[in-house]
Amino acid sequence: MLAAGMLIACSAPSADQQAEAAAPETAAAEEAAPAADAPAANGDAMAFQEGIVTWIGSNAIGGGKHNGTVNISGGNLVVADGNLVGGEFTLDMNTITSIDLADKPEKKANLEGHLKTGDFFEVETYPTATFQITGAEALAEPTEDATHTVSGNLTMRGVTKPISFPAKVTIADGMVSAQTPEFAINRTEWGVNFRSSIMDVAKDILINDDIVLAINIKAGKS
Repeated sequence: MLAAGMLIACSAPSADQQAEAAAPETAAAEEAAPAADAPAANGDAMAFQEGIVTWIGSNAIGGGKHNGTVNISGGNLVVADGNLVGGEFTLDMNTITSIDLADKPEKKANLEGHLKTGDFFEVETYPTATFQITGAEALAEPTEDATHTVSGNLTMRGVTKPISFPAKVTIADGMVSAQTPEFAINRTEWGVNFRSSIMDVAKDILINDDIVLAINIKAGKS
């Protein structure tokens, strides 16, 4: 998932706390038509080298939030005629990590453990999430942060949904990289409903439906 986040990630309250984390503060990615299997892209498949997805989850009231990362564990980016045309990558959901609680090890462990349960990403059943690129369209007016709109299918918790997001795509010297500004996905579309707007919960413990993600992935000729 072009970072990133892929799928994926997000924030949640620890089991012993009130609403702490699991959604975003800025939005940019919206779902499209029903997800369909993408045809295999023709071109050179560049092997995954490194990548990460960052996430931000926040309370609906009070401004509390958490942020962290999820590792990209493998995949490829497909290039043809100097353009990104396809690819896919996998997120290791067992690597969900909180950065903001790094100096509070007990709270950090509680939050990370809670995010891995059925309240959120149910990693025992769904240890990975995947993003399959179906297209990358060059922007008519590229910016410092984005040159393309990347579209594809994000599969998380066994649910596949189409998303799109801006990305800065760079192809040079046998390498391809894609880096996104922050964008948002609605976690409830993938069945991550804990303390969401579709549940009957008090507003003061509500967690935002949106998760803010950013992806950074690099691939090259093996």
